[in-house]
Amino acid sequence: MSGLEIDREWVGEHAPRRMNAHGEDYDAAVQALRQREIGGASWGQVGLIAECASALGLSGHYLHEVLSELGPGLNRTGEQVHAAGSNITTAEHASLGDLDRRIDGQAL
Repeated sequence: MSGLEIDREWVGEHAPRRMNAHGEDYDAAVQALRQREIGGASWGQVGLIAECASALGLSGHYLHEVLSELGPGLNRTGEQVHAAGSNITTAEHASLGDLDRRIDGQAL
């Protein structure tokens, strides 16, 4: 066969499983951020330390937002990779059926 070949086992099983594992890792990071207060240290009440604590709190907020989107996004990507593999298999089976009918002399 020439052209594009797809490893069905990888696309159908391994890739979605890996994407879901990565999504779960990001979700776990979000949970860890929720359990931990970032930027509210008592020593950060005045001057430069207060500005650093504020910046740290803001970066923690943005990190939380990013991770909150990455986990579900990776899970959706895994589901779509699995769906793509299934669609390719379905299309190939349909094409083989058409080819078999042509070989048998049947009109399409």
